[in-house]
Amino acid sequence: MNDPLVTVLEIETPDQVNVTFEIAGLGRRALATAYDLLMQVVLTLVIVVIGGVVALLLSGGLGILAGPLGAALIIANFLVWWAYFIFCEMTMNGQTPGKRKLGLRAVRTNGGAVTFLHSAVRNLIRWVDWAPALYGVGAVVVLLTRRSQRLGDILAGTLVVCQEPRSLPSHVAVDPSVLPLSDELRAAITTRIGALKQEEYEYVLRLLARLPDLGYANPYEAQSLAMQTTAALLHRLSINPDRPVDYPYAFALLQAVASAYGRRSVGA
Repeated sequence: MNDPLVTVLEIETPDQVNVTFEIAGLGRRALATAYDLLMQVVLTLVIVVIGGVVALLLSGGLGILAGPLGAALIIANFLVWWAYFIFCEMTMNGQTPGKRKLGLRAVRTNGGAVTFLHSAVRNLIRWVDWAPALYGVGAVVVLLTRRSQRLGDILAGTLVVCQEPRSLPSHVAVDPSVLPLSDELRAAITTRIGALKQEEYEYVLRLLARLPDLGYANPYEAQSLAMQTTAALLHRLSINPDRPVDYPYAFALLQAVASAYGRRSVGA
């Protein structure tokens, strides 16, 4: 039974891959933001302490903070408060430590990964959402919009979604243990999946959705695409195949890679 209090968004990609997202609500987003703000405060304190220690070690006393060292500390703290969210979302696949802790992720409204421009817009506008205090504007806009978007999300064309295991496309939401792959290979994929890029993951999703139908219409093309993609993935992840790569092996490996990447963001 669907929960009427949960907003679910289903997006169909140009390749007819249906991806279902649960839109993150205000409470969960607020907790993630509070966690990130705590991280920013901790980073600021660490920078100040390091700056003080360096000043004392240089035998100039704390007065040296008025010079280049002080300017470096100001720049470092500026980056903590203005670039933290952008840096994290670019290096953590649309997540920040707070979002990962709460199982959330920022995505574009078409389900794709956020780019630097999307992240920059949504996070620079964050200071408008913060006004007049405690995300006053942002909270009101989230409550009034159908997809729980704050002002920054609307301008950037982004959403914050819950990355639960059930949101994985059905053709990759499989138990990796049932795939005909060795334990060593499955472990290697899980360990090294961070080397895969978001756009590569999305390509694998589209390929897996197309392969069954393509196999009936053009078996040679299906096998060629699967095996070429598998070879590229093995190279990307620095994994050597443990047996000759045939079509069933390639299809299973594609499923394992997609499943591992999809579950990586949700901590499953």
